[in-house]
Amino acid sequence: MKDSSVQVVETKYGDVGKEIQARLVEDLLQTHKDVDYLVGNALMVEAAVPILRARNLQNKVKLVSVYMSPGVYQGVKSKAIEASGSGQIVLAGRMMVDSAVRLLENKVEHRNVYTIGRVYNQDDIQKLDVNTVLAPGGFKPIFKFTP
Repeated sequence: MKDSSVQVVETKYGDVGKEIQARLVEDLLQTHKDVDYLVGNALMVEAAVPILRARNLQNKVKLVSVYMSPGVYQGVKSKAIEASGSGQIVLAGRMMVDSAVRLLENKVEHRNVYTIGRVYNQDDIQKLDVNTVLAPGGFKPIFKFTP
């Protein structure tokens, strides 16, 4: 962003819980009255949507997420969120399992395999194959601790 018209006015850090992210957004909007964009993690962006609406800033302050979540996906589709980065996380997971099996079978063909991410905005979000980015509807992770 060097030599561009972009000016980062403040960087904030906090736990990725929505409540904490909402407080960071509120603080930033209180401190900087003329901000054009809020860019951050998916939970911050999701938390910012109702805050901007409540302050009647939804048409002034744009939201950009650095990664896709179901809430961000819906927000971009509904035009509440300007854009989001998206890596093909589901596809990457499949590739990792495939690579692990090939390694165990001594059939490694490629050592560096990866997906290419991109940014989706309100104009092209319909091109996103959600099956490569988001967990299937109703997915619930199961965690098991074995000592």
